[in-house]
Formats: sequence, C-alpha cells, structure tokens
Amino acid sequence: MADILVVEDESKVAVMLRRLLERAGHDVRVAETVQAARSLAGARHPDLMLLDIELTDGSGLDLLKELRNAEHTYPVLVHTGFPTPDNERDAFNAGASQFVSKDITPQALMARIEALLKEHPPIRIIDPRLEIDEGRQLVRAEGGTAHLRPVQMRVLEALLEAAPNVCSHQELLHIVWQFDDRPKGPRIRVAVHELRVKLSAIGLDGVIETSYKRGYAWKPPAPPEKPPEGDA
Repeated sequence: MADILVVEDESKVAVMLRRLLERAGHDVRVAETVQAARSLAGARHPDLMLLDIELTDGSGLDLLKELRNAEHTYPVLVHTGFPTPDNERDAFNAGASQFVSKDITPQALMARIEALLKEHPPIRIIDPRLEIDEGRQLVRAEGGTAHLRPVQMRVLEALLEAAPNVCSHQELLHIVWQFDDRPKGPRIRVAVHELRVKLSAIGLDGVIETSYKRGYAWKPPAPPEKPPEGDA
C-alpha cells in the first residue's frame, strides 16, 4: 500500500483515478490545483504523485520543478491529455519519472504505477520518531538523515518488527549470517554498536536497549505526559 497524491482538475478523471488506485489498496489524496498540491505534498511527501500538466491555477510542470528543487525525490508520473513531444520533453526535463497519455488503459496505467513503486519502495514510518527509506537505505529523524549499510538496515527492521519485545541473539545471528559467512557474537555486537552510533547522530540516542544474555530491544517512545489533575 502506498500514499499516492493525484493532481488533477477534471473531477471525473480524479474520481476515476481515486477508485482505480483505492481498489488496488492504495491511500489516495486528490489536489485540484497547484496550490492545493503544493500544500498536500509539503504536509506529507507522497510515495508517488500522479500529475496533470494543465491546471486551473498554473502548470503542473512548474510545480514539478519547484518540488524537485525542494528535494522531493518520490516518483512523479505525468498523466496528460496533451501528450505532445514538446510536453514529454519538458516533463522529463522538469523531473518526471514517466510520461503517459490520459488515453492509456487503466490496466496499463496501474502497471506503470506498480513498476514505479517497486523501483522506489515507499518510505515506511514504523516509529513516529523516524522514517525508513528502504530504497535508498536511509533513516530520517529530527536530528537529520543517516545512511545505513544493508546489515544495519536489516538489524533495525528486525528490532522494530519485534518491538517492544526482545529480538534474540539467534534471530540477529540469522540476519547477520546473510552478510557475513562467519558471523559470531562480536560481529553482532559490532553491527548493533554501529547502528546505535548512527541513530544517536540523528537524535535517537538510547533507543536500542540491551537485554542481558537475551538480545536487544527497540525502546518505544514514551507516552505523552498527562496534564496535572485540575488543569483545564
């Protein structure tokens, strides 16, 4: 399931696209104008954008240039009723991932979308304090962005999937085994230590706890403090 932002000012087309995408299990947001699309994309980056060119308050390609300049890196599929060679050239120059005509069949359109999502896996938010971008092996938090090696990413995912329970040494040994043909206890400790260092650098200090002789556990965020009784 992906979060898809449809930027389309023709209501019938927007309704058709929403139904098509929701039937495929995706979450869909719709913007009818450049201004609305800018606001929705800024509030939460989509996993994929389906973008029309001719919008009531401006050009979808101008919006695309603006988003790319602001480091919006998710795939954008330009879906237009004017599939001219000039528009196709301008779309790719603006940063489009794909360019299709609105005459494309629903089946072919979904194939393009699923291919893009497979090539650019959606960012997963498992813990509200961080985002995981598996496609580029990145984790993001308030303190910045860290690039993880494959073994570090797999260890992080195992800890998050097990949380709040302990991920055992045996489970982590199996993970590390895929990246090291002679894994040992120290190798696991090194992988966890390196992951802790990288997470600490982006403001996530102390999120991996050691359970003596058992393994490691991801420390969930503390619940919000309740206001003192009697406060309004």
